[in-house]
Amino acid sequence: MNDIRKSNRRRGPDAMVKTIRIFSGISWLMVIVIFIMVTFAKPRVATMFDKYYNVAIGGQSWDKSMLGMAAMFLFFVTAICFIGIIINMNRHRRKTDRFSKSLIFFGIGSILGLVYYLLFL
Repeated sequence: MNDIRKSNRRRGPDAMVKTIRIFSGISWLMVIVIFIMVTFAKPRVATMFDKYYNVAIGGQSWDKSMLGMAAMFLFFVTAICFIGIIINMNRHRRKTDRFSKSLIFFGIGSILGLVYYLLFL
């Protein structure tokens, strides 16, 4: 038998690995935007200083339009993660290939967030 070893001709990540990283980065950015949107949608909580100085606090309810936009972003995060995981599954052929944990985590989290939004809000 021939014991000829093939040389490693790879010169860095290929297009699929770069695409997976881009999808992961986009999902990170969108999740940050969702957290900011939910933070602004929350009702303002009275602090000790508000009570001491008798400051009137505005609306005590959640901003439904902001939560609707956050749900739309959750849907896009779900789609991006789903596409990224499919690309990652097609690329997962070598021993050194790994699944993107952030795509899996954000995909599951965005599905749970959408279910919560649809059931409780």
